Parts: sequence; structure tokens; C-alpha cells
Amino acid sequence: LLSFYNDSYRTIAGAHHPAAFAHPYREMWPHIWDRLGPLTEKVMAGEAQQFTDQELPASEGSSPRWFSFTWTPLRCDDGRVRGFFCM
Repeated sequence: LLSFYNDSYRTIAGAHHPAAFAHPYREMWPHIWDRLGPLTEKVMAGEAQQFTDQELPASEGSSPRWFSFTWTPLRCDDGRVRGFFCM
């Protein structure tokens, strides 16, 4: 679960960029992992996730921001989920 993202995502990554690029997703969002961890487990089990107006702080102690996004499981040739795509 490494974080790969485009230039537009840099504004969301904020202070985590560039250190977060190609590093574990959990390390990028440790301050909200209690919320993201269970959702990550669901998508890794093959259950797509959709969020509308999800309130999440960008960094520890920062003001919350509102996001709408989807997580789609990415499967390898044998059907196992090996990651997910966030849009």
C-alpha cells in the first residue's frame, strides 16, 4: 500500500509531500489511521468504498477539510486485491 499520486494531489498531501511519495499509505496519514485503517481493510478485502463530504484533517492538529472520493480495489491476474485506486 504505497502512495503514488499525481501533481494535483500534492496540495492534499501538503506537508507530507514529497516524503510520502512511494511510501506506505499508513505513514502518510497516521493521525487519522484509526478512521482510514478499517476502510482500507474493507477495500483490500474487495469491497469498493465511496465517500461523500468526508471530513478529514490534512495533518495532525490542522483544520478539517472535506473530501469526496472513491477507493476501487486493484486485482492482480489471480484475482487477489493487491492495492487500490483513489479517485
